[in-house]
Amino acid sequence: MHVEVGIQVLTFKNTYSITRNMKTSLTLDDSLYEDAKKAAGRTGRTISATVSEWARIGRKLERQRAQRKPSLAPVDLGRPLMNIDSRDALMDALDDDRTRH
Repeated sequence: MHVEVGIQVLTFKNTYSITRNMKTSLTLDDSLYEDAKKAAGRTGRTISATVSEWARIGRKLERQRAQRKPSLAPVDLGRPLMNIDSRDALMDALDDDRTRH
């Protein structure tokens, strides 16, 4: 965009980024608020920007945690209490369990 002022021509470039912010109210623990206030003071940012950054970090960690597959180590359960290869033994054990209740 050019703006003519007398003899001089000034050129403006759009070098800013547009960000969208949602304004809302949150209830924070007192200690979290105090930590955010201190961190904001140290970094020269607002409390809102500080809490937003913390939320983004937390969300990223949660997503990473959700993507990880749990590692399941084998566990020795001891020797079987019945012969599961025998259908009759298995059915008898199930019948015995039902009659006990």
